[in-house]
Amino acid sequence: MSDDERSVDELLGLFGDELTRGILLSTSETPLSAEELSDRFAVSRTTVYRRVKRLGRYDLVHEAVRTDRDGHHYRVFEAAVDGITFGIEDGKLAVTVSVAGDLADGFEGFMDGMEASVDRVTREAGDRADRTDGTDTWGNPHHG
Repeated sequence: MSDDERSVDELLGLFGDELTRGILLSTSETPLSAEELSDRFAVSRTTVYRRVKRLGRYDLVHEAVRTDRDGHHYRVFEAAVDGITFGIEDGKLAVTVSVAGDLADGFEGFMDGMEASVDRVTREAGDRADRTDGTDTWGNPHHG
């Protein structure tokens, strides 16, 4: 069995658990703390943390820290995906995961920023390459 097949089997097993599905669906609506999830599903916080950890292994849920009115910090969990599709491709099970909008927008913004940085660095390197003082791009003497 390949790693991809094993991952598909593990994901199918993950979603075979009603509590795990419930946590993912609930956190897709709004970020929730372990205590809120525990109350919602009438299970212990330890059980919630175990399920969240399993979801986190596949980057399906992410964690953030919030501060309450009294200044106390607590963790909340939020679904990191907005769609999961199971299908069949070339006679094998396949899984497609769609990243949640905010994360996708953030990633797109990050990539746009990276492109702008690369363009700037490339331009600066080109400017330095035009040097006529016998040095390379970084000001080191040419050897040749």
